[in-house]
Amino acid sequence: MDILLAVGKVIMEELSLLHLFYPMAGVLIGVYITYKLTIQRDRVFAANDAYKTIYSSMYIRLATIKINIELKKKELGRIKFRRLNKQCKRSKNITLIAKQILDASDELHKTVKTLDEDKLSVIVISRYFAVDQIKENIRMAEISDLGLQEDQAFRELRIERLQYELALAKISFVQSILEDMKSITRNARIQDKEIRDTIKFLLKIVRNARKNGVLKTYRSEQLKEVQKFDVKNIPAG
Repeated sequence: MDILLAVGKVIMEELSLLHLFYPMAGVLIGVYITYKLTIQRDRVFAANDAYKTIYSSMYIRLATIKINIELKKKELGRIKFRRLNKQCKRSKNITLIAKQILDASDELHKTVKTLDEDKLSVIVISRYFAVDQIKENIRMAEISDLGLQEDQAFRELRIERLQYELALAKISFVQSILEDMKSITRNARIQDKEIRDTIKFLLKIVRNARKNGVLKTYRSEQLKEVQKFDVKNIPAG
């Protein structure tokens, strides 16, 4: 009988604890749900604000890449455009599409320079500084004296390699901005199909450009030399 009473007392104590636990659990769950909803709402507002203020101008610049490609494809046809893209890669060590991405990257780099770092993602900022660092490495390599174990040909090869790395860094910089845009459109629940399709298209060509659009022998000076060669100086008289 004493054993039954002891067991009954333990059961009653456990039941009383359950009565206390369930209301407390309900409060905790309610607080958690409210917290999640508030965080989600703040993320949507922040994403919306970022998209409207910072990334909208970047989007407009990058969208011109898609427009230019589509216009060129209509002008030449898809097959001829593909051939021209490959021909440019063979002759200038970079595809037409990759060159457009590099041009856009240079413009976006200037834009980011004017913005506060806390308004951009950590990845965008890190890739922005990566571009700056490689540019500085190229500058130092170009102005430095030749070392004891280094000849001019070796230094030119080293600069060429840095130019290739710079091109990839610029493309990665653009890719990080596009990935931010993709996250923003999702978090802000932007349903505009044209915007979402454009970002998806641009991410695809940027990834392809980083993988296959630039040869290791690429140097940005080559394109400048080609442009200068095409200019004909006709003597007066």
